[in-house]
Amino acid sequence: DQSVTFIEGSLNKRVIAKAIPKEQCQFVQTYETQLQDRLVEDHDVYFFTSPSNIEGFLLKNRLPKDAKIIAMGETTLAHLNGLGFQATVPNSYTHLDQLDAIKSAIGC
Repeated sequence: DQSVTFIEGSLNKRVIAKAIPKEQCQFVQTYETQLQDRLVEDHDVYFFTSPSNIEGFLLKNRLPKDAKIIAMGETTLAHLNGLGFQATVPNSYTHLDQLDAIKSAIGC
């Protein structure tokens, strides 16, 4: 008998909302994601936080074959996998676990 309001962007995949009855969900879009096509020089490690990060990056860039890729969350990982890339996911969303994932990728 309770409801939840999801504050979201225009590209939200509503993964969590799919687990809740529709009549208990409300959605408020507070921003619109607009992809930016920026050229980035090659690096050893790439850290993507959303599928739209990946799509914006790939507008002008390619991932080097030997690059280490970190995906923030299962949705981002699934998007990368769908594009044929392998990535690792930090143990949690905390900054320390994200830093640990980066350290592991660069061999620290």
